[in-house]
Amino acid sequence: MAFIMKAIRSLFKLHKRTNCTASTERPSKTRTEAPASLHIRNAQPLNEEAGAQTQHATSPGTLTIGGDANAAPTESQMNTSPVLPVPHPAKNVDQPQPEKGDATLRSSVSGTPTIYNAVKVGMGLMKEVSTAFGPLEAVVRGLSFILEHHEKWAANKGVIKRLVCRIETLRTAFEEMGEDQSNDKNTQRRDTLLRKLQAIAVDIESISDRHKLSRYIAAGADEDTLSALVNDIQDTLIDYQTITQIEIDARTARLITAEEDRLLLQLPRAPDASHLSKTHKSCLKGTRTTLLSDVEAWSEDPESHSIFWLNGHAGSGKSTIIQSFCQDVFSTGRLGASFFCSATVPNRSNLRMIFPTLAFQLARRFPAFKERLVATLRYRPDVAQEPLETQFTELIVGPLEDTAISTLIVIDALDECQETESISTFLPLLPEYIKKIPSVKFFITARPEPPIRAAFRLPPVRFITRVLVLGDLEKASVDHDIYLFLKARLSDAMKGRSDVDLPSPWPFEHDLRILTAMSGQLFVFAATAAAFITSPYDQPAERLALLKAMPEKNRGIDQLYRTILMHGYGEIMDHDYQAKWRLVVASILLLGDPIRKTRGVLAAFLNLEASKIASILRPLHAVIKITEDGRGGISIYHKSFYDYLTDPARCTDSMFFIDYGVHHALLAMQCIWFMSNSPIRDETWRRRYQRERVDETSNHMVCLLYSADHWSSFHLLRHGQMLDTNVRLQLLSTIEEFLETKMDIWVTIQDHRGSPLGSTGPLKDLDHYISNMPENLLGRDKFASVVDRTLRVTADLEQKKWAARSRKGLEEQFAT
Repeated sequence: MAFIMKAIRSLFKLHKRTNCTASTERPSKTRTEAPASLHIRNAQPLNEEAGAQTQHATSPGTLTIGGDANAAPTESQMNTSPVLPVPHPAKNVDQPQPEKGDATLRSSVSGTPTIYNAVKVGMGLMKEVSTAFGPLEAVVRGLSFILEHHEKWAANKGVIKRLVCRIETLRTAFEEMGEDQSNDKNTQRRDTLLRKLQAIAVDIESISDRHKLSRYIAAGADEDTLSALVNDIQDTLIDYQTITQIEIDARTARLITAEEDRLLLQLPRAPDASHLSKTHKSCLKGTRTTLLSDVEAWSEDPESHSIFWLNGHAGSGKSTIIQSFCQDVFSTGRLGASFFCSATVPNRSNLRMIFPTLAFQLARRFPAFKERLVATLRYRPDVAQEPLETQFTELIVGPLEDTAISTLIVIDALDECQETESISTFLPLLPEYIKKIPSVKFFITARPEPPIRAAFRLPPVRFITRVLVLGDLEKASVDHDIYLFLKARLSDAMKGRSDVDLPSPWPFEHDLRILTAMSGQLFVFAATAAAFITSPYDQPAERLALLKAMPEKNRGIDQLYRTILMHGYGEIMDHDYQAKWRLVVASILLLGDPIRKTRGVLAAFLNLEASKIASILRPLHAVIKITEDGRGGISIYHKSFYDYLTDPARCTDSMFFIDYGVHHALLAMQCIWFMSNSPIRDETWRRRYQRERVDETSNHMVCLLYSADHWSSFHLLRHGQMLDTNVRLQLLSTIEEFLETKMDIWVTIQDHRGSPLGSTGPLKDLDHYISNMPENLLGRDKFASVVDRTLRVTADLEQKKWAARSRKGLEEQFAT
């Protein structure tokens, strides 16, 4: 208790000082909470009209120091952490002004005159800092030297300024909390941070001693080293603050009661969609620095647009940029929720998953949001199944408006959701609702697909959106970042290779320049080329030569994909192997939710040996993610490979072209084949299946349940009308035979799971399928007759089941 009171006093003192960070919290309608135990909150002066005494809603804290990291604070402690307003500075106070054109400093310098001025003129900071925290002062002195003597950073003050602000926040926190020993873990983490910063400061000082008389450090080793040290400082601070923020989130989550947890878990959500998922990659250290600084300045400026649209074509690096941004704002407590869409992951390509998933994350970050959301779920438990507009207002806008929380919400790759038309109709609704939550910002990335581009161009949306087009960035800057990426990726991959004999250094400078030019400002080209060159199954020098030999007029991502495919399969693709290859790859591209495409599942579903699957996919390691043990899910690295394989205008080689309609038809027939050959037809196995729950996680059961659910409602409806006549007749014949001779298999599966059989079940899609068939199509009438008879039989079975259940229920009532 003594520690808590000490921390509260420290926090009161802290809020009397001017804070570095520029994130503003608007006046709230009702007081909300600090969502974790004691924390240091980033604040910017209030608007004058808000008044100095207005209560604030708070974002999650940026730093937690002291206390038991494993002890969950009480709700009352979290809801009564002192939150004091910060008075708006007097307009006539003489304070340093940012240079014209410096958006980052212009947005936040008013709150940090001392720091800004000290760094700008190279003066030392924190004169009264205790000896124990000396490394913080040493690092700031080093940053002052870099700002004065490094031309790159002198032109990019925003990054340096933000680093100094982070350090000042930490220093203030460390001093106020003192040498508290109540939590060894926190103390060890702080000491590790200080040791790392001290080592960096020593490295900067050794360079500064050599350049005391220089105006700017000339291009060369020292310049590159200083840039690397700035990145090291940033990474060190982010790592420290990220761990702290994760602990804050864990404490908040432990406050959720069992009843609240039950209601929240009813929300459908994509568990791997947030930036914390290990599947997302960030930018290489030292790349995209100017762009990231620009985005961070937008996020900190309370007067900036409510929406930021990062617009870029496939492969331009949008997802790595947004991941790096998320890591930074999460570490400072400003990120509320994130959703990374993906066309290749069913849950993350479903537009209806976005708002429930974001709401779930926000509830686990903010206790006040959680209370408001739980109240909604109590009286509207099915709200996540309602239209998108209702989802947005009830799950996101309502709770945020009532709690006045200030936060950031991030959505990546919005164009990869399947329902782009729904997106285009939803985006115009944003202005009406966003004005209700002025303290919330949205960062969205998406390709400029026509429906999305048209929606962002509508005046109401355009007025609240800032657009940054990656294609408009300076070519030299993008090429430099791609060059650094290739150099790091290729050299790092060779460090562990004892089976190659390469000169040092490798690759050569001119090779890197050639690959950079071939990339055409597309990071996906660079990443795919690097993965291809460093394949463990071949010599990197030979593969590099193969890429350099690509015809200059045809260089681009399509030619790269063709080179990879021809190199891997050009000499072994007989007709039978081609068919197997296309079916395996089409399964990876087209199988729907929720099947997890492991090597074992694909082998069971396609009736192939797992070793055959591995052999077929081995040459594709540069474009398809495959775990070494074969147990992980198999997926493509980038949607551009899917786009290439399924577009006949781009993939002109019939060996590799995946016809979308044909392969959905083939997968529908594969589902029927799998059900038809299931041992569920065996009477002994069937009795066991009906009597007890068979392991539904086994490869066989995963495929059986997927086939029962998706043969008609997913694959059959997606093959379209432009289907080869032979394939269509084969499909109709397969379905007819299944309905007439093997429907008992499907009925057994559905009955055991309590799923509907008749017109309300998956068979209803057959009616829809027939209605879209041309009237004069060969075989249509016979097929329609079989389907009609099947629907009548299953409807009769459904009625008998309902009657039997009703009779049993009446008998049980009379018995009691």
